[in-house]
Amino acid sequence: MTADDGTYVNRADVRPVAVHWGGEMELASGGGWSPWVAFTLGVQVAGLALASAFLFLLHRVLSAAASGDVFSPRAVARVRGMGWLLIAGGVLGFLEWALGTPSKLDYGSSQFGPAADLSAPGPQSIDLTLFAVGALVLLLAQVFRHGHEVESERRMTI
Repeated sequence: MTADDGTYVNRADVRPVAVHWGGEMELASGGGWSPWVAFTLGVQVAGLALASAFLFLLHRVLSAAASGDVFSPRAVARVRGMGWLLIAGGVLGFLEWALGTPSKLDYGSSQFGPAADLSAPGPQSIDLTLFAVGALVLLLAQVFRHGHEVESERRMTI
């Protein structure tokens, strides 16, 4: 489709197989949301929410530690919550890896010229780090729970 000023505008449902151009070229987007952009934005917002909740719980645990109330049931629940948030972050990363690749969300990429690459980056493999750290934090929560039991027994001892 040719615009009034003589420029050629490609329809959104047409994907070029091969292009040969000469002279000046200007690339412009027609706007709108693509499923890949919406999915990526959703993953980023969810990740930010998980990180914010984790930092909030960490602040509360450190405040309890500063006041000498490390082994309280609240502190144990907060540490356990931190572990589950880390595991949820690992699940979110897995979902991003499994579902969020640009090709699965119909995000097309094109290459113009020998050096330009307009492909979208995506996760390359599953990252198990958050699962492992989350499991360690859950183990630490069990240690805190045991510490609470020992502390309550110590208080009852004369």
